[in-house]
Amino acid sequence: MAEMLNTGVLDGLTDEIGAELVVKLLTTVRNDIDVTLQVIGGLMVKRDLEAVCGHAHRIKASSQTVGMENLAQCAEKLELATRDGKTALARQIALELPQVTLATLAAADAFLARAAEARTKTR
Repeated sequence: MAEMLNTGVLDGLTDEIGAELVVKLLTTVRNDIDVTLQVIGGLMVKRDLEAVCGHAHRIKASSQTVGMENLAQCAEKLELATRDGKTALARQIALELPQVTLATLAAADAFLARAAEARTKTR
């Protein structure tokens, strides 16, 4: 089963680019996803599936990068449904996306809080 936040991915990134850059990357992705979710909601109301597809792809790609596995899977389902013109399915997935996003962002926030605490202890 996919995880809200796969810390193994973040650990691997930390080994590659360092803890400080991982925190910056995760913070940027976290904030971007929060805004993009709101945009998707408005686009679904307008029934602009092409634009929703692009934003869903963006969420999928960025969330995969930082180990947000459940969110990446949900965004991928939305991307495929909109690309294939499956409006009813896209609407259903778009209604699920906020719950998955909130849980994922909570996990990211907890990780960021732990990282901040660890930085404070080492100073």
